[in-house]
Amino acid sequence: MQPRSDSGKPALAPLQTTVAGRDLVVIPFAVQIPGRGTTPPHISVDVVSVDASTGRQVSSALVDLDSEVTDLRYFDVVPVGISGQTVILRVTSMYYTTVIQTYAVDLLSGRTLWRNGNFAVQAVVGSTAVGTTTPNGSGPYSVAGVNVMDGKTVWTGSDSALLDASIFPAGPSNVVTFTSEGPGGYTMQVIQADTGAVKADQKGDFNRAGCYYDGRATVVCAGYRWTAAFDATTLEPLWSLPDTGTNRIAPTVTAVWHGIVYGTTDNGPVALDARTGQDKPNSPGASPYIVDSYVGVGVDTANHLAVVYPADG
Repeated sequence: MQPRSDSGKPALAPLQTTVAGRDLVVIPFAVQIPGRGTTPPHISVDVVSVDASTGRQVSSALVDLDSEVTDLRYFDVVPVGISGQTVILRVTSMYYTTVIQTYAVDLLSGRTLWRNGNFAVQAVVGSTAVGTTTPNGSGPYSVAGVNVMDGKTVWTGSDSALLDASIFPAGPSNVVTFTSEGPGGYTMQVIQADTGAVKADQKGDFNRAGCYYDGRATVVCAGYRWTAAFDATTLEPLWSLPDTGTNRIAPTVTAVWHGIVYGTTDNGPVALDARTGQDKPNSPGASPYIVDSYVGVGVDTANHLAVVYPADG
């Protein structure tokens, strides 16, 4: 089992937070530390924070990893989320076997607050990190929530026999999980992040499905040839595609931001109203993977380049 909350996306946004009144952008890098004396070379993670207004580095925290692998090619570091001044990282080592670990780092002190080799974080909502856990380092798995500050488990899902699970932030207090115990379909659940309470669930063909919170009021979920949205607070369904009655197909979603769904169809890039599902009157001209109030970042896969466009909204 691999966490899938951010897989398949060729571009991931850095984290943003405010610490001591300063707006920061936080980016982790896997780095190779050369050997010295009797100490062999090893891999660490350098968590760098920069001032959002000046671009100047504010801090750098070096995180030593619990791994004997020394080749950067076999590491993947994902900044999953941030709560206050604590950043939560998922570190994956893919050498012979896949090992997934979670680290919590304090940006001000540079200290590693806790680490857990049996917990694979996939989402951070408020002060809770939500991911998959196993007591033995291998499946089957359970979905669990842990406290960001101390890493202690605050809840564990009732299903302890999961073979696959993907987890996505779904507003200011919830996550969406897609889980499977084996062949025969998936279960989608909306879970309150801090308590583990299941607020909605549904069985269906949710393999490779994912969700996006638009940062305001709407959660958009998409899978193979389907897209749907619900209200982040009330969980009320808003719309779904395809719609045979209006002869509309579902887009492949690349990003959702402040009421706009970005994606593609066979007709090219599209933008939809996140609350109604209706096409925006003007084509966005691109299908960004990262969007904020200023720019959209897409990927030119043919030339392996990041492409930046002015954002609308």
